[in-house]
Amino acid sequence: MTINPLHSLRQQTFSRGAARLWQDWKAAGLPLLLLYWLGIGAIALAGLREAYFSASFTLPGWSLGVSVSALWLAAALVRRQPVWLHTTDNLLLQTPLPQIQAVQWPLLRSMLGPLAWGICSGLLIALLFPLLIWQALTLPAAFAAAAMIRALSTNARLAHDAPARALALWLAVLPLLGTFFAPLVLPLAIAGIWAAYRPWLRLWQVAIHPRPRLHMQFEGLYRGAKKLGLPAPTQHPDLPPTHARFRPVLRGSGVFAASTWRSTLHVFTHARLLLPALLLGPALLPLLSPVSFPGGPVFSGFLLMLMLPLLGPNPPAGLPITAVAQRWARILPAAVPLSVLALVSGGANALLMQTSPLLTVVAALAPWVVLAVSEWLETSGFMLPDQVAQARLGAAMLPGIVTYLCISFGVAWLTLPVLLLAVLIVFRK
Repeated sequence: MTINPLHSLRQQTFSRGAARLWQDWKAAGLPLLLLYWLGIGAIALAGLREAYFSASFTLPGWSLGVSVSALWLAAALVRRQPVWLHTTDNLLLQTPLPQIQAVQWPLLRSMLGPLAWGICSGLLIALLFPLLIWQALTLPAAFAAAAMIRALSTNARLAHDAPARALALWLAVLPLLGTFFAPLVLPLAIAGIWAAYRPWLRLWQVAIHPRPRLHMQFEGLYRGAKKLGLPAPTQHPDLPPTHARFRPVLRGSGVFAASTWRSTLHVFTHARLLLPALLLGPALLPLLSPVSFPGGPVFSGFLLMLMLPLLGPNPPAGLPITAVAQRWARILPAAVPLSVLALVSGGANALLMQTSPLLTVVAALAPWVVLAVSEWLETSGFMLPDQVAQARLGAAMLPGIVTYLCISFGVAWLTLPVLLLAVLIVFRK
């Protein structure tokens, strides 16, 4: 039996990389630390399930098929190239070996991340809601199929293959066949992976189209630079601008307008960090629960910490701008979209869970409080460099701590004035 040299190379590269990674993790003590955090997470999950989650919670049977269909449709509409090529992949494309064999491993590599997210989400759902077992089993296959559909849609568009592009869109209808019988969605998701994989292979029957290949190479260059901590390129000279439609318009000619535009551009560049605001409503929900839960501010605190990188960059020294105007220029572009998304999240949870409207108010004000206090701590000069992370965590937990204390002492009406006062004090400094 003839051994494929490409498969042997892939196997040897993977085994060496895995062994090197394990040695690095072992030298840093990460396996023991991982076991520790798994134990802590299991205890915390058991406590949360006993206190806040009902074992009899279920969802309508049609919700699984509709959710998977929406996920696949969103994947088919994404324009960014999900497959990336490393240096080894580029070299293999120049060998006499079939080019399709050289890009199969990059495709599999691009599916590992969504598959891992699906497995983790499925495990979490199975532990919290035992009756949603079919949802938990379907998520890994649904996420992997979404990654495959995204690869098919993006590369078919770049290769000008209209039938394959249309097929990627029509595949989003497939999970709707399981609307009336939820267990049917799992085999449909597995079939969706195969249905998207076959036309993706047919795109490269003769050779890889130059435009998708160029996009794959540029994506690999971008990811490699980010991994090494180097300045990542944002535009390839041979590719059309990809983010031009999201570039903010500079309005005005003053220093404040220029600083605000700079901060807005920073927010657009890291727009994915706006998404955690949609989870702020559920994160604040334990604070309003009838069961006392002192650890409630930790959930919202860690979630708000993810939004702190959206704080705008410091303007260059020596500009004719006051400290208050500088603070507004850094905070305003990030706080407005975050508060709007958090308002939607808090309002939706308040309506669904029939809780107090205070949840909506706290969710809308929390980004303002966290960004303002964090910016003040960063520019006050009171913090040493090794204390910045602790200060940011304290600032992120401030809205949850204030809400918990006000509710515990029976003065919930005082939460809104205290949060507004914290923002006003910072802006007057």
